[in-house]
Amino acid sequence: MAEKGIQQRQSTAREYVRELDKALHELWNLGRNLILGWAPRERGLDVLVIPHHRLTELQWFDRDILGRSLRLNHETLDRAAAFFRTGVVQLPLSFTPGKESIGAAAIDRIARRYSVTHAHHRAGILIDIVGFSLYSPLEQVAVLNNLAYSINVAHHRALANDVKIDLSRTTTGDGFYVWNRDDGLTADVNLFYVLMLILADNAIAQAKAAITAKKRKVRSTQPVLRTAFHLGSHYEYFLTDALNPSLNSFIVGDLTIELARMVAKALPNQILIGNFTRPTSESAAGTSTALDVSTPLFVAQAQKKLETFENVVLSGEKITAINAYLTGDRIADGYFNIKRYVVHDKHGLTRDVFNAKVNIHRGDAKPIFLGLQEAALSAFDAEGKEYVPENREQRMQTTRYGTVISEPVARSK
Repeated sequence: MAEKGIQQRQSTAREYVRELDKALHELWNLGRNLILGWAPRERGLDVLVIPHHRLTELQWFDRDILGRSLRLNHETLDRAAAFFRTGVVQLPLSFTPGKESIGAAAIDRIARRYSVTHAHHRAGILIDIVGFSLYSPLEQVAVLNNLAYSINVAHHRALANDVKIDLSRTTTGDGFYVWNRDDGLTADVNLFYVLMLILADNAIAQAKAAITAKKRKVRSTQPVLRTAFHLGSHYEYFLTDALNPSLNSFIVGDLTIELARMVAKALPNQILIGNFTRPTSESAAGTSTALDVSTPLFVAQAQKKLETFENVVLSGEKITAINAYLTGDRIADGYFNIKRYVVHDKHGLTRDVFNAKVNIHRGDAKPIFLGLQEAALSAFDAEGKEYVPENREQRMQTTRYGTVISEPVARSK
């Protein structure tokens, strides 16, 4: 009886979801309108709907209204409606939002497909296939599929190791933007973890494909990559697919712009990580505190995450350890500083980046080394200098096994 009751509640919830989606789809009107926010009411929702071309007017109101949750209190909803000189739509439904029907999180997931949301701080990856235009059209399909497969494998292995991640991606034509829909510092560290698995799987597959291609006297379609990882703000939205919002989202904003400009400067096989400061919590967004996490500290946290995973099989081989670190110059036996590079783009703008290396250990087999060493960066169009934390409380150093934090080091003025 209990199982039958659960099935009945699940069936009813699905009916409520379909009802809500149909009602919001009508308000969306083939993409003419956006759902800007909603608030619960008895047997329905109060919904703020605006034409999509008026979205930019939010800069004179409050762009933070486009948070990860579209649920607003009634006061904010009325204030926004007054600003746009429109009324709040009273959307009648056969149920009242809540535990007995469908909750706020489920309503939000449905409403976001008809809206635009904004994230202050989120990590993102851009993986670019080197020499993509030189492949034939059929080879281009193959290399994109091979990269997509590595992303799928990495996602699956991460979940198997209890790494919580809601991975999303969109193609750039010759690569992919990849991000984690989950929020927070831990979510960003988890994305970096997945990136390491993506690169590891592709590298192992690449080595095997090269042997096979040589025997068959054909060109390998396992891609050579250049990769950028950064953290910044972005907007997320859904394009139209067959007169409905698609199930896959897209991101655009400072994050994607920075990633694209970083990759444009990256050498084949290079891994670049942007210079960022990440608040330790979403509530700290827009503020600067002693708890903010810099890029070197972020990589150190990610390395600790990498040390927790048990043996992972990638491309048929067991991986016993993955070590990621930022490169720099040797300052003592086994110790290196961290170098920060200044790159200039075609628009005359500059940005700071770090060069990263990844060592993949495979038990008794030879390790695989990803990324470029300092000695291989002569063609890298950037100016390098030692990284010094702004607060000078700690000096970041790396060993060949990852980033560590040393005791404060005295410096000459």
